[in-house]
Amino acid sequence: MNAPSKSGAQASWLDRLAFAGCTAQDSEEERRKKAVLTLTSLAKCSVCAIWYGAYYLVGAPLAALGPIVYQALTIINVAVFFRSKDFASFRNIQTAAILLAPWWMHLAIGGYNHSAALLMWPLPFT
Repeated sequence: MNAPSKSGAQASWLDRLAFAGCTAQDSEEERRKKAVLTLTSLAKCSVCAIWYGAYYLVGAPLAALGPIVYQALTIINVAVFFRSKDFASFRNIQTAAILLAPWWMHLAIGGYNHSAALLMWPLPFT
C-alpha cells in the first residue's frame, strides 16, 4: 500500500480509503499509521456480521451485542475521523472498542470463569 501519488494519477479505491484521514502536513510515518489503523478497523468491521450472527445462532444474543456495537461504533468513528482528521481520538476510540467488545462477550456468555481455559491454552507455547 503506497500513499496516493501527487502526480495526479488516479489512486485506487483502497488507497483513497486508507489515506482519507491524512493531511498534507502528515509525515510518511503518520500517514502509514493512519492508513493501517483505518484499514484494519474496517477489515475487522466487515466480518462483524459473521461474528454476531454466530453468537445469535448459538443462542447468545447478549454476546452478539459486542460485535454489533463494535461495528456501529467503528463506522461512526471512521466517518468522524475522515472529517476531523483527529487521529488521537480515532486511535483511542478504536483501542477501547477493540478491548471492550471481547470483554462484553465473555461477560455475556457467563464470565471469565467459564472461558478462562480458552484464554490460557497458548501459555505453554510462549
